[in-house]
Amino acid sequence: MHSDITRLASFAQDAGIILCAGFEERILRSLELLIESGAKPANVLALSYAGEENTPNLERLREGATKLCSASYCLELSVSDLEGISRHIDRLRREKRRVIIDVTGISRVLMLPLLSLLYDAQLDVRLVYTEAQDYYPTKAKVDLLTKADDETSEEAFLRLNEFELDETLYSADCKIEEVRGFSGRLLPNYPLLLVAFLTFKRGRVGAVLDAFETNRRILIKGMPVRDDLKWRGHAIEIPNFDWIGDSQEVVELETLDWRVTYDYLSKLYDDNNNRYKYNFLLAPLGSKMQTVGAWRFARERPDVKVVSSTPQKLFHERFSVGFGQTFVVDDL
Repeated sequence: MHSDITRLASFAQDAGIILCAGFEERILRSLELLIESGAKPANVLALSYAGEENTPNLERLREGATKLCSASYCLELSVSDLEGISRHIDRLRREKRRVIIDVTGISRVLMLPLLSLLYDAQLDVRLVYTEAQDYYPTKAKVDLLTKADDETSEEAFLRLNEFELDETLYSADCKIEEVRGFSGRLLPNYPLLLVAFLTFKRGRVGAVLDAFETNRRILIKGMPVRDDLKWRGHAIEIPNFDWIGDSQEVVELETLDWRVTYDYLSKLYDDNNNRYKYNFLLAPLGSKMQTVGAWRFARERPDVKVVSSTPQKLFHERFSVGFGQTFVVDDL
């Protein structure tokens, strides 16, 4: 992983680029950097979401794509059109194109099968990810959840419930979704081992725990590497205090290097013959790079089942702010 965009610009010559127009400001940062670098890819695939909140970035993506290559080589598909996306990737394979895919705005439910399509096509891929300048909930918001000395337990629970229902990030109402291509192999009468990544809205993990009866569960607490975000690693314990208290295994993993997640899951799978003792269930609800690590782990082990807990609504005005550094992953 590196942040040298000049190296990416060289790789982009005559390559295929895949971008996704979500609502966050950081979504199009890699496009801006590629335009500034003078890169000339062969084509651009723009993935679009429904919803008016996504329209401004989609229009910017369309405009920017035509600065990279002519309009006739810019294709637009809905994120739900996985068959169309698959045909496009097959075309890239036949043309022996290199590929740059920006996962910043791609949902986890789409990202895993999309990465698998690229992996199966044996394409030379560079994955791009742009951090936000700041993330919700803010530190001030989370500090409100901390119980004051004169606060009763009932008041603390009330405040936590208000945060869960507040229009920050996404709604607490979540549904379980199976991830295409990752149905796994759950053998009858085998104990179930769940690895779930914690989020600031406890409803996402709660939906998974409610849906599956587990014999062993491991909760992953993401630890940011940026100094200004390290507080989040401990703050995430507040809304998830009961999940953590009930679990015998809580593991801290950094959020940026995908290999840290991949290596941990691989070791867990192999240690003590766990692969033969348990059915494996994975709920990668953490950072995008943690999700990349989870994808690579599960892609290599077809017996692992992957699910996601998808919020029914996103609150785009209180999701993330600005953009930070853009990273290039070249070791998938």
